[in-house]
Amino acid sequence: MRFFDVENSLDYYSFGMLMPERNGGANYRYGYQGSEKDNEVKGNGNSYTTYFRQLDPRLGRWLTIDPVTQPWQSPYTSMDNSPIRYNDPLGDKVKPMDKKSARRTKKILKQTFSGKEYRAARKLFKLNSDKSEFKPINEDKLFDVIDNMKSSEAKGLLYGYAQMINNDKNHFVIITKSNEKIFKNQEQINTIGGLFEGIIQFEDYYDKMLMNGQDIDNMAMGGITFNDERGNSLVIVNLNNTSKLTYIDQYQSINAEGKSVTKFTKVQKASSNGEIFAHELLGHALYSPNGQVIYSLMLSNMYLRHKGQTHKRVGFQHGVSKSGIGNNIKNGSADRIPTNLQP
Repeated sequence: MRFFDVENSLDYYSFGMLMPERNGGANYRYGYQGSEKDNEVKGNGNSYTTYFRQLDPRLGRWLTIDPVTQPWQSPYTSMDNSPIRYNDPLGDKVKPMDKKSARRTKKILKQTFSGKEYRAARKLFKLNSDKSEFKPINEDKLFDVIDNMKSSEAKGLLYGYAQMINNDKNHFVIITKSNEKIFKNQEQINTIGGLFEGIIQFEDYYDKMLMNGQDIDNMAMGGITFNDERGNSLVIVNLNNTSKLTYIDQYQSINAEGKSVTKFTKVQKASSNGEIFAHELLGHALYSPNGQVIYSLMLSNMYLRHKGQTHKRVGFQHGVSKSGIGNNIKNGSADRIPTNLQP
């Protein structure tokens, strides 16, 4: 039989106020939802500080305006007035699920901007001291790098990834392999459930299919994104993707009259990690959480052009109707760079 000493015990009301006579132990630095206690301001447990603002748990209100405001509620509202369902420990950056995913995410980003001409871009992607999250990117440095880029696609991709890292939503990223479990334990699943609300079919997907990276390959062609009602997301990518997608390759041909005409042919290929990452993280998580798949196709094609590829995605195997695919081929709708990716 083993015995353990309890060094710290804290019970809270819903918004983080300490319950009288139900807490004690060591003077631990952190408290409610992992936020740092700010006891010298209003007394023990009456104020918490986070990356962006301070919380008064007695009022259940932030003391400064929330960076994410909604027209139907006060900008000082905390946890959407529902602290049992939501929490807000930080809310400011891309959050790999673990250190392994953090390393892999950084590697994909650096591969996206490979080559001497993108050395300055690669230097912008830095992990924090414990290698678990990305450091915010300084905007002055970001635009200095962008201004010296020649390619519109490279500019857009870099600007998009910087927005993901610096913005005020929670974007969890899991980079796995075919033989690896997606979640190590129930605690990681609970973490996702605690941070996100209304993730579409997340529990059903996990229970039925998402047990390892191969399931991502079989079901979602190497990557999948879950979005909640507030713009937060969970992105899962399989590094060993082998499922082949249908692309369109464009080429010039001479017809019977001796005129040059544009023709298209279908090509079957497995998507690269960099394309999947741009498609899911920028296309689905950042720009089309409401299901507008055209943005995810645009991001795939931006990446492919950035890497000098001639094939492109037009909507096959992505829920796009035949007429929609035809329009994408004829009008080049999926070839554009989204307006919000034109810095």
